[in-house]
Amino acid sequence: MKEQVQKNLQELVRALQIQSIQFTEIHSKIFQPSSPPENLEKDVNLCWNQQFADEDPVKISDTELVFRPKYVFQVKNKEDIVFEATMISALIFSVENKDSFDKCWKDEETRKFFLEKQIVRLMWTILRQQLMDCMSRHSFPPIPLP
Repeated sequence: MKEQVQKNLQELVRALQIQSIQFTEIHSKIFQPSSPPENLEKDVNLCWNQQFADEDPVKISDTELVFRPKYVFQVKNKEDIVFEATMISALIFSVENKDSFDKCWKDEETRKFFLEKQIVRLMWTILRQQLMDCMSRHSFPPIPLP
């Protein structure tokens, strides 16, 4: 990471304060209604991605922003999808320093790093637990996230 991007990211993180993390939607499904395949543990592959709404962050007020990441997790046995979970969350931040936020957010590299790395760092332990819960509800053997 470039030194200026790192400085901008540090300033951006100081300019924001997380207020709340809420899940607005959680959907999960299994694709094989019978018991999971016997060789699931050996051939399993967990894929995931993160997407943001085009308008993110949404300005709630002069001092509050909302990011709405969507996460899709798929468990594949060889090439067949056997389980899928979709989670949409709302991360509400208070803006502690509007000038710093505006300055840093204009930099595309800083913005990209914040969305792709910093948000995931905030969400990962929560996503891990939600995924385990979704799998458990379907009597699906848990596949933990790293």
